Amino acid sequence: MNTDNENTETKQCTIPSFSSSADDKGELNGKCNITRCQKPNSATWYNHSTRKHYCPSCTNRLNSDEFNRRDAMRMFGHDLCTEVV
Repeated sequence: MNTDNENTETKQCTIPSFSSSADDKGELNGKCNITRCQKPNSATWYNHSTRKHYCPSCTNRLNSDEFNRRDAMRMFGHDLCTEVV
């Protein structure tokens, strides 16, 4: 029930804006998703677990990790990261 003394103000939610330099991180042909790497225009490999894109160098490291290999084979039936063609 609404009384005259109640505050009926509606709250607004704002979506944070991201800088243009971070917009393409992890996106296809954008920056590698690894924070310490982020090579521009290099993310051409798709990680099926994170659903982000990585550069060939970081992908090699991710795919060669024994735990990642076993887990990816169990979950996906192939390497963790696959090249987008």
